[in-house]
Amino acid sequence: MKSLSMKCLLLLSLCIALMRCSSSDDPEADATVVQAPATPLSFTIHPDVAYQRIRGFGAMLNPYYWTSAKVTAADIDLAYGQDGLGLNILRFMVYPGTSEYGNDIPRIKQAQSLGAILLGTPWNAPDDMRDAEKRIKTEKLPDYALHLKDMITYLKSQGVNPDVLSIQNEPDIDNPSWTRWTATQVADFLAAYPQSYFGDNLQIMTPESMGFNKSYYDPVLNRTDALDHTDIVGFHIYGTSRYAGFAYTTATRKGKELWMTEHLYNDDATEPGKEKPVANSKSGFDWEWIPSLERVAKDIHHCMANNHSAYIYWYLKRYYGLIDESAEHSKRGDGKVRSLFEEGKPTCRACILSHYAKYATGKTRIDVTTPEKADNLFVTAYANDDRKEYAIVALNTQPGARIVEFTLPAAAVSATAQSSSETAGMMKDAPVVLTSDGKKGKVTIAGYGIISVRIGF
Repeated sequence: MKSLSMKCLLLLSLCIALMRCSSSDDPEADATVVQAPATPLSFTIHPDVAYQRIRGFGAMLNPYYWTSAKVTAADIDLAYGQDGLGLNILRFMVYPGTSEYGNDIPRIKQAQSLGAILLGTPWNAPDDMRDAEKRIKTEKLPDYALHLKDMITYLKSQGVNPDVLSIQNEPDIDNPSWTRWTATQVADFLAAYPQSYFGDNLQIMTPESMGFNKSYYDPVLNRTDALDHTDIVGFHIYGTSRYAGFAYTTATRKGKELWMTEHLYNDDATEPGKEKPVANSKSGFDWEWIPSLERVAKDIHHCMANNHSAYIYWYLKRYYGLIDESAEHSKRGDGKVRSLFEEGKPTCRACILSHYAKYATGKTRIDVTTPEKADNLFVTAYANDDRKEYAIVALNTQPGARIVEFTLPAAAVSATAQSSSETAGMMKDAPVVLTSDGKKGKVTIAGYGIISVRIGF
């Protein structure tokens, strides 16, 4: 059990996180209050219309030998611990050999001990299995399958038990830094090796396309042997059209979970050569609160609305990630400090992701009827298995506050909410007003804010 002092430290970190998401030096900036409109926007919850089950939310463990930002035990506790951000998926690198794992193993094991789902993703096959252009050799696919099996065996010998194994990170990227595959090779590989080949109780994920390129997945989903050996369709959303490109009805129709396994934003208008400022950023950094809400939060909302079961951000620890790094490490060699917080503190993006992690994980998304005049207001709803608890997560991406009224199918006996905004603390308690019959509730969302509501029956 954590000590009381550790719990207090984590809670204090979460409570003060958003205070620095704005870099404004104006002492009166936080005093501005925009009144909510008198007429509420009415949403209706329909628990009888159910969509995907939400497996969870997470981040990528910084590969130790890649980055200067080293993930500590305290960082893992903040992200995955009982009093932390609520994350429950850790993605980690599957290396070409066993010698690189040493510094990552303790952090993976710690996350595992806290209940995290472990997703292993390989970037590169061993050199002898690739051609001069770093493409996987078709004749070496059996050797690659054995290599992955050996890596799983090694990890288990170190006390790490992966839950999900991906076949390849971004096989479609035009980058000779890691291994590339053709769509035919992907389908042939998955067809040849069942889940049990790689290990017991292991789910298999498709290679994770850089831009959710369906041409890499259609051959798998339309081929029975490959389909049967695939549990999860994994992908990234770099360059994917927003937000029509997030949907993939072929996969959902065939009962495969959709996992968004990597994305990031790190636009910096202060860098030389940057021609356009970052909208609504006082410093030029897109990892401030408002740009993060307009980019990351909207992406998460649309991932959920398009039947994705998991959302995994890129680096766990980075100035544009979920936990901030040291000021010195954030300089990127040009002397400019990019960190907005002290090292080890949650960032604006952590605040946003925590809403979904704490309110949606383990539940099933259910239908919400949206009013016509709900521009810049994004709402999703979730229910637990026995329908005794609903959760609502709502984003307001305009400066004015909004009143939201939700209609329920039955009388609620309890309702609580937590909100975050540029000027409020992380997950600050917010009032919920229930009608006398318990069938309607009302909350106010701050301008450029996010609110999560938990309703009991």
